[in-house]
Amino acid sequence: MRLVKIEEAVRGNIVAKTLNSTGGTTLIRAGAILTDKMIELIKVRGFSYLYIEDESNIEVVEDVVRQELRLEAIGDIQKLTVAIIAAKISLSRDLYSHLLNIINLLVKDLSANTITIINLIDLKNHDDYTFVHSVNVTILCLMVGISLGYPTSTLKELGMGAILHDVGKKEISSDILNKTSQLTKEEYDIIKQHPQIGYEKVKNVLELGAVGRSVILQHHEKLDGTGYPAGKKVDSIHEFARIATIADVYDALTSDRPYRKRYTPSHALEYLYGACGSHFDLRLVKIFADHIAPYPVGCRIKLSSGESAIVSDISANRYRPIVRVGKNQIDLCKQLNTTIIDVLM
Repeated sequence: MRLVKIEEAVRGNIVAKTLNSTGGTTLIRAGAILTDKMIELIKVRGFSYLYIEDESNIEVVEDVVRQELRLEAIGDIQKLTVAIIAAKISLSRDLYSHLLNIINLLVKDLSANTITIINLIDLKNHDDYTFVHSVNVTILCLMVGISLGYPTSTLKELGMGAILHDVGKKEISSDILNKTSQLTKEEYDIIKQHPQIGYEKVKNVLELGAVGRSVILQHHEKLDGTGYPAGKKVDSIHEFARIATIADVYDALTSDRPYRKRYTPSHALEYLYGACGSHFDLRLVKIFADHIAPYPVGCRIKLSSGESAIVSDISANRYRPIVRVGKNQIDLCKQLNTTIIDVLM
């Protein structure tokens, strides 16, 4: 199995991992032989990558959260957002209770899962980005919360804040959100309103609690005070919000957006580390990075030897994976004179 860009997929490739739409419909099942029509469908639905079978015999990567649960969560946040837009309503207690049930299930899945390293949060499509992004950020936040030893009640509050963190964006024009060119100052000022708008939508839901609401209000604050909406600094930013900021930026960077192509996981992690102290909490970035594979299983890389390789497994040192070159397997933790010089995914 290997990960390929959609542009590299060809008729006759065998799909190694099922592709689902955000609505829960199966688009292409594992084992299907790609046709030109299938490839076009995948492109139209906004997917950038897929897993295909090859001679490497690398096993299919397991999901950290059951796919059906992810899709249910995406569907719920989509329904909530549509209701808010249509009726200009705030978050009701009924909707809150339904979302809380999803968070409970996510916490159970993640707590019970022996997989501690996320290869790819999902095979992302940029269709319905905001809804998929909200669920991805929630999963990433909960992974960090579990590592920090948060009790279940605290994880639930973190998860609720995370899944609702961008609810205010649906009051922002899609023309601005999806603009491919640089935003004007006026447009950026409008974007910066979404945390406050989201906070207003949930502030009367007492069950959420002040710390859960802080995620919505503070997830664009930066340690050096250059964030928004309040320009808060360091300790005045709640730890929940500092976690959500890291998860939010990582998932955004590793997603295709109208104005840029996605970063590779290794590039996104370098960005996070590079902004520690000014934007991000170094302690939390280290914990976050412990759960991310810089070089996901199935991705193609270029070695210093000039050879192309496929990552076949993650070793104790995530930056030195086990790779396959042709039929030969190489543990980069042992072959120290060989380095990764490029990611071809």
